Amino acid sequence: AAETFGASTFVADCLHTPLRSGIFDAALSIAVLHHLSTEPRRVRALSEAARLLRPGGELLVYCWSYEQDEEKSRSRHRFEGQDVLVPWKHRTPGVRKPKGTAAAAPEAPAAGAGEAAAAAGGDADWEAEPEVRQRYCHVY
Repeated sequence: AAETFGASTFVADCLHTPLRSGIFDAALSIAVLHHLSTEPRRVRALSEAARLLRPGGELLVYCWSYEQDEEKSRSRHRFEGQDVLVPWKHRTPGVRKPKGTAAAAPEAPAAGAGEAAAAAGGDADWEAEPEVRQRYCHVY
Protein backbone atom coordinates (compact mmCIF):
# COMPACT_ATOMS: atom_id res chain seq x y z
CA ALA A 1 0.00 0.00 0.00
CA ALA A 2 2.83 2.39 0.83
CA GLU A 3 4.79 1.64 -2.33
CA THR A 4 1.84 1.33 -4.71
CA PHE A 5 -0.50 4.01 -3.41
CA GLY A 6 1.68 6.16 -1.15
CA ALA A 7 -0.45 5.23 1.85
CA SER A 8 0.84 5.79 5.37
CA THR A 9 1.56 2.35 6.85
CA PHE A 10 3.20 0.76 9.87
CA VAL A 11 3.46 -2.62 11.58
CA ALA A 12 1.85 -3.11 14.99
CA ASP A 13 0.69 -5.78 17.44
CA CYS A 14 -3.08 -6.32 17.10
CA LEU A 15 -3.31 -6.78 20.88
CA HIS A 16 -1.67 -3.41 21.69
CA THR A 17 -1.78 -0.82 18.92
CA PRO A 18 0.14 2.45 19.43
CA LEU A 19 -2.83 4.62 18.46
CA ARG A 20 -5.22 6.75 20.47
CA SER A 21 -8.80 5.59 21.04
CA GLY A 22 -11.76 6.48 18.85
CA ILE A 23 -9.89 7.65 15.75
CA PHE A 24 -11.39 5.43 13.02
CA ASP A 25 -14.82 5.30 11.42
CA ALA A 26 -14.22 1.70 10.38
CA ALA A 27 -11.63 -1.04 10.80
CA LEU A 28 -10.91 -4.33 9.02
CA SER A 29 -9.49 -7.52 10.48
CA ILE A 30 -8.87 -9.93 7.63
CA ALA A 31 -7.19 -13.31 8.25
CA VAL A 32 -5.86 -12.24 11.67
CA LEU A 33 -8.10 -13.46 14.47
CA HIS A 34 -7.92 -17.16 13.60
CA HIS A 35 -4.12 -17.11 14.06
CA LEU A 36 -4.36 -16.14 17.75
CA SER A 37 -4.05 -19.30 19.83
CA THR A 38 -6.25 -18.62 22.86
CA GLU A 39 -9.72 -17.25 23.41
CA PRO A 40 -8.47 -14.47 25.74
CA ARG A 41 -6.06 -13.29 23.01
CA ARG A 42 -8.85 -13.32 20.41
CA VAL A 43 -11.14 -11.35 22.74
CA ARG A 44 -8.29 -8.89 23.45
CA ALA A 45 -7.72 -8.36 19.71
CA LEU A 46 -11.42 -7.62 19.16
CA SER A 47 -11.46 -5.27 22.16
CA GLU A 48 -8.40 -3.46 20.85
CA ALA A 49 -9.98 -3.04 17.42
CA ALA A 50 -13.19 -1.74 19.02
CA ARG A 51 -11.15 0.72 21.13
CA LEU A 52 -9.85 2.34 17.96
CA LEU A 53 -13.36 3.02 16.62
CA ARG A 54 -15.31 6.22 17.17
CA PRO A 55 -18.82 5.78 18.67
CA GLY A 56 -20.93 4.15 15.96
CA GLY A 57 -17.85 2.92 14.08
CA GLU A 58 -17.91 -0.43 12.35
CA LEU A 59 -15.55 -3.41 12.56
CA LEU A 60 -15.45 -6.05 9.83
CA VAL A 61 -13.82 -9.36 10.80
CA TYR A 62 -13.05 -12.21 8.41
CA CYS A 63 -11.94 -15.62 9.75
CA TRP A 64 -11.70 -19.16 8.46
CA SER A 65 -14.86 -21.20 8.85
CA TYR A 66 -14.88 -24.80 10.11
CA GLU A 67 -17.96 -25.61 8.07
CA GLN A 68 -17.41 -24.74 4.43
CA ASP A 69 -20.03 -25.03 1.74
CA GLU A 70 -18.85 -27.53 -0.90
CA GLU A 71 -20.38 -25.49 -3.73
CA LYS A 72 -19.47 -21.96 -2.59
CA SER A 73 -16.10 -22.30 -0.85
CA ARG A 74 -13.11 -21.38 -3.02
CA SER A 75 -10.56 -22.89 -0.61
CA ARG A 76 -12.24 -26.28 -0.12
CA HIS A 77 -10.36 -26.73 3.18
CA ARG A 78 -11.50 -29.57 5.39
CA PHE A 79 -10.42 -29.33 9.01
CA GLU A 80 -9.98 -32.17 11.51
CA GLY A 81 -10.92 -29.90 14.40
CA GLN A 82 -11.15 -26.26 15.40
CA ASP A 83 -7.49 -25.89 16.43
CA VAL A 84 -5.27 -27.06 13.60
CA LEU A 85 -1.93 -26.54 11.90
CA VAL A 86 -2.17 -25.81 8.18
CA PRO A 87 0.65 -25.84 5.64
CA TRP A 88 1.96 -22.51 4.40
CA LYS A 89 4.38 -22.04 1.52
CA HIS A 90 6.31 -18.90 2.36
CA ARG A 91 7.57 -16.95 -0.60
CA THR A 92 10.00 -14.09 -0.14
CA PRO A 93 8.21 -10.80 -0.85
CA GLY A 94 9.38 -9.16 -4.04
CA VAL A 95 10.88 -12.34 -5.53
CA ARG A 96 9.10 -12.96 -8.81
CA LYS A 97 8.78 -16.06 -10.94
CA PRO A 98 10.76 -15.69 -14.17
CA LYS A 99 8.49 -15.05 -17.15
CA GLY A 100 8.00 -17.98 -19.49
CA THR A 101 9.19 -20.63 -17.02
CA ALA A 102 7.34 -23.86 -16.35
CA ALA A 103 5.72 -24.45 -12.95
CA ALA A 104 8.28 -27.08 -11.95
CA ALA A 105 11.91 -26.07 -11.64
CA PRO A 106 14.79 -28.34 -12.66
CA GLU A 107 16.59 -30.35 -9.98
CA ALA A 108 19.66 -28.08 -10.09
CA PRO A 109 19.86 -24.67 -11.70
CA ALA A 110 22.02 -24.52 -14.79
CA ALA A 111 25.08 -22.30 -14.88
CA GLY A 112 23.97 -18.76 -15.55
CA ALA A 113 20.34 -19.50 -14.56
CA GLY A 114 20.22 -16.44 -12.30
CA GLU A 115 21.24 -14.12 -15.10
CA ALA A 116 18.73 -15.78 -17.44
CA ALA A 117 15.95 -15.38 -14.86
CA ALA A 118 16.76 -11.71 -14.35
CA ALA A 119 16.89 -11.14 -18.10
CA ALA A 120 13.49 -12.85 -18.46
CA GLY A 121 11.94 -10.34 -16.06
CA GLY A 122 12.04 -12.60 -12.98
CA ASP A 123 14.31 -13.04 -10.00
CA ALA A 124 17.32 -15.33 -9.61
CA ASP A 125 16.14 -16.22 -6.07
CA TRP A 126 12.81 -17.70 -7.24
CA GLU A 127 11.99 -21.08 -5.67
CA ALA A 128 9.48 -23.27 -7.55
CA GLU A 129 8.76 -25.23 -4.36
CA PRO A 130 9.42 -23.03 -1.30
CA GLU A 131 9.78 -24.48 2.18
CA VAL A 132 6.43 -25.52 3.65
CA ARG A 133 5.83 -24.34 7.21
CA GLN A 134 2.96 -25.02 9.58
CA ARG A 135 0.81 -22.17 10.89
CA TYR A 136 -1.74 -22.28 13.68
CA CYS A 137 -5.41 -21.67 12.89
CA HIS A 138 -8.50 -21.67 15.05
CA VAL A 139 -11.46 -22.16 12.72
CA TYR A 140 -14.95 -20.97 13.62
